Amino acid sequence: MLIAQERVAVGAQESEEEQGTPRSTDAHLQQIRKMLPELIKVDVARSAFKVTVYLGLFVSMVALIVSSESVLVTVLAQMVLGLLWAHGLELQHECLHQALFPSRTANRLLGFLFGAPMLVSYSHYHYQHLHHHKHVGTSEDAEIFNYERSSLNNPLAFVIRAWNLNRVPAFLTTLLGFLQGSYPAVFSAPHKRREVLVEYLALALLLGGGLYAILSGAAPILVKVWLIPWLAFGEFFHFMIELPEHLGCDKSKKDIFINTRSYKTNPLVAYIANGNNYHVEHHLFPRVAIHKLAAVHELIKPRIQNQAKSYLEAVRQVLS
Repeated sequence: MLIAQERVAVGAQESEEEQGTPRSTDAHLQQIRKMLPELIKVDVARSAFKVTVYLGLFVSMVALIVSSESVLVTVLAQMVLGLLWAHGLELQHECLHQALFPSRTANRLLGFLFGAPMLVSYSHYHYQHLHHHKHVGTSEDAEIFNYERSSLNNPLAFVIRAWNLNRVPAFLTTLLGFLQGSYPAVFSAPHKRREVLVEYLALALLLGGGLYAILSGAAPILVKVWLIPWLAFGEFFHFMIELPEHLGCDKSKKDIFINTRSYKTNPLVAYIANGNNYHVEHHLFPRVAIHKLAAVHELIKPRIQNQAKSYLEAVRQVLS
């Protein structure tokens, strides 16, 4: 048993370093490394509760949209549903780090389902995001969700990026590229190409089937329970959730303490962001359980150059 635990610890440490965690003699980082076997333990009960809450809110908001005769109630329910789907992408993020459940199969299946309402492929996010972890602060950094300073230059640029108006054309262009054999470098292995292609085809079937059901008159309700929550609210909320993570930091430096931001916040925002407000901590130790990042923060916060006392303060730092 002890040997197995030691292998888990070594494996976790190697995984962190492969994803860009700096080797350091810093006493606090070394202390955290010693704690890794405990910090990376998956709390299955907690994860099951999070999934149950997500599903409960999902079903409740859809039912409310379908049954309500009030425009105000309908719009509010659509807003909450869009926010929930943005939160779902943060749960997908937890899945891709194998931190939601111990099973890789469960993480991939749930990760795919969390991303489906907003056409986000789990495998694309997975491999591109791990590449981001490894190369953040370098010219090779590329993330599936790109946030550039130019998107804040003027109101038009902000609207285009915040609402991700190119989302569907970009999805279809990417799928066409895959079908023609054109893949980003992160998909060099054949099994990775198969995984992402299968998911894109499934999402394309979802998109095509949904649009056909709407246009044919078979299920016009999909406009109210899918397209509006996703395109009017979900994309914007997801943009705002991830906006403070790196934007406004010095991304020309590879040091995570310089190129990434952390902020404290209230329980509601922490829930919506799924703990990613502690983003420096997450980049240093990507497999640490989300609910344990606050403890890591307390050990390293004196070294973090970009941190804020609230979400609003973090956004102000980005915009300043």
